[in-house]
Amino acid sequence: MNNKFCCGIDVSKKKLDVVLLKEEKFHYKVFENSNDGVILLQEWIKNKLEKDAFVHFCMEATNVYHELVAFTLLENKNFKVSVVNPRRVKSYSKSIVNTKNDKTDAKVLTQFCKERNPQQFTPQSKERRELRDLSRLMDNLVELRIMQKVRLQTFNTEAAARVVKSTIKSIEDTIAETEEEIKYYYDNYPELKEEYELLNSIPSFGKRVSNVLISEIYKDEYGVYNSKKLTAFFGLEVREDESGSSVWKKPRITKFGNPRVRNMLYMAALVSIRHNLKMSDFYLRLVNKGKPKKLALIAVMRKLLVIACAILNSKNKYDENHISTLKTKKETLKIPA
Repeated sequence: MNNKFCCGIDVSKKKLDVVLLKEEKFHYKVFENSNDGVILLQEWIKNKLEKDAFVHFCMEATNVYHELVAFTLLENKNFKVSVVNPRRVKSYSKSIVNTKNDKTDAKVLTQFCKERNPQQFTPQSKERRELRDLSRLMDNLVELRIMQKVRLQTFNTEAAARVVKSTIKSIEDTIAETEEEIKYYYDNYPELKEEYELLNSIPSFGKRVSNVLISEIYKDEYGVYNSKKLTAFFGLEVREDESGSSVWKKPRITKFGNPRVRNMLYMAALVSIRHNLKMSDFYLRLVNKGKPKKLALIAVMRKLLVIACAILNSKNKYDENHISTLKTKKETLKIPA
């Protein structure tokens, strides 16, 4: 590889705004976000550069819209692909541009790529992505069923109630069908089944939390589940805002990345501090030190994620005696409301 070039791609549902940096000059072109569009993008890059050029592509994580172009570009050994958190790029862009449009966003991504050299994107396997989509569909169906059950209580006429009951029945049938589809992946892919059983061994996790984690978390470039990176990816890092004696705001989590995992870990943490003696002790120690209850609960969420990563990496089921040593007896614990 004689030369290295940086290329930023602003991804949307229908198009790709591409900016290539070559010899300190920016080259801009728009392509469709489709198989044909990605082929044309590669041909454009090939025509702009010499044969052995190494290109580092950088794009933001945009739901699933970035996956087609990212996965296709990864097939070329002369391409490096980075998929970065949009919040990182947004913070970076504030220092270099005052306007925002698709072309400018692609240019910012190019400059970000050149200066920060983000890490290689490690995609999930095909079966894990399919499981992720089914898991997200299941969440939507469960929410839809709740909405219809609430709506059922607002009708006084039998005719409207019949229609809503029929809708609920249809949703429940679809939920049952989706559950069977999810079960297929655990029955036919040993790695997924093993990880599911490992996570399900953690008290307070349960089937739904385990399923969401398996479908959403990813391994780093070294093939392990990195708890520090995942904590940042799921927005569980605490952000402080203090300056001297005049500026002080309550510490808050960043809320970057995927909210599904945060929501599941939040529910698991609530259960954990009431039924898991180890987590109860950990939570109480933080509260007794003066930490706000919400902050202590977030710390429990992070601890559960760290435990989950450790279990998946070691391939050993949860062992409470291995996690920590409990000094407080159960009957003395009183969980604050």
